[in-house]
Amino acid sequence: MSQDNIPQRFRERIKEAREKQLEELDLSTNYYSNFSQQLTQIPHIIFELNHLKVLILNGNRIQNLPKLLGYKLPNLIELHLSRVNASYFS
Repeated sequence: MSQDNIPQRFRERIKEAREKQLEELDLSTNYYSNFSQQLTQIPHIIFELNHLKVLILNGNRIQNLPKLLGYKLPNLIELHLSRVNASYFS
């Protein structure tokens, strides 16, 4: 997912997480959010956040998850996927 396809509010949260070395990143959406404001995949820029321990993706339209998610985010201990219909690991 290119940076241009990431909704602005998520770009701002990702930027803040990178600048402040936050351990938790919440990219969840409301059930009634417009589809254009939801993620369809995990943005690649997320994998640069090595300090991340908690990633919250609730309510997005993510269709698949990277097989090497734990390898790409070595400190990740919690992954929240409520209301996400991911069907496979790619």
